[in-house]
Amino acid sequence: MSIRIAGDRGFSLQKSKRKTFSVMLLKLKFVVLAVTVCIFLMAPAIHVAAKKQLFGTIQPVVVIDPGHGGDDTGATGPDGSPEKVITLNFARILAAELDRGYKVVLTRTTDSMLDLEKRTSLANYPRGDLFISIHTSASYNHGTTGIRIYWYQKFAEDSLTRSEPPPNAAAQPGSSLLWTQAQDRFREDSLSLADNIRGRLDDLYEARDIRLQGAPLLVLQGANMPALLIEIGHLSNPKEENKLNDQPYLIDLARAIRRGIDDYFEQEKQPGAP
Repeated sequence: MSIRIAGDRGFSLQKSKRKTFSVMLLKLKFVVLAVTVCIFLMAPAIHVAAKKQLFGTIQPVVVIDPGHGGDDTGATGPDGSPEKVITLNFARILAAELDRGYKVVLTRTTDSMLDLEKRTSLANYPRGDLFISIHTSASYNHGTTGIRIYWYQKFAEDSLTRSEPPPNAAAQPGSSLLWTQAQDRFREDSLSLADNIRGRLDDLYEARDIRLQGAPLLVLQGANMPALLIEIGHLSNPKEENKLNDQPYLIDLARAIRRGIDDYFEQEKQPGAP
């Protein structure tokens, strides 16, 4: 004789449902765990890919500083060409060449005078990636030719090779320690940039006419980025004065400098680059 208790069937169904729910919950936990492990393992690759995509879309900031301006005329050529006009004209040409691929900032766009610290501060403010100050050379020897590329080097290092005093070489009274040491971090990068630009200038000048050297230039001292001062020709040389007023030549010169900048950034992308 079997005795059936009312509700047994309902109880069995509820027990079966609870068991099924427990199995499903356990499976869900395993799925969540597996997904979590996958995300954890893939996170570095995702981070690197996102970083590459981010930096691939951000344009490097190149700050161009046309030397002199306003009451500060700079050097004057035999035919009366003022350095301040030549540097601003060339800076605009270089900016136009760099505009495709870079964000360009000019420290001045008019015939205005800026002190040296202000120029450097204008480069630091937009967090520039490169700072290039444009000047011309002048010499008592009117036959001197060529281009000079300077990076910042302190007086104590004493390796100047130039016969004339370098432009803007001065101590900065009352300057902060961070300002005076800003370029220490970027010395190798500045040298690399200079070397890449020199490599592209070989198409325009003989190697002996392109000189790279360090100098304690105040305009470069506080730049918080790789920084160079480029003297684009000897304004005291009548032939070079004519070239510095020749638009097609200046365009070729700007393109050479732009290619050198391109080479520098390509080099920075290589494995092992900082």
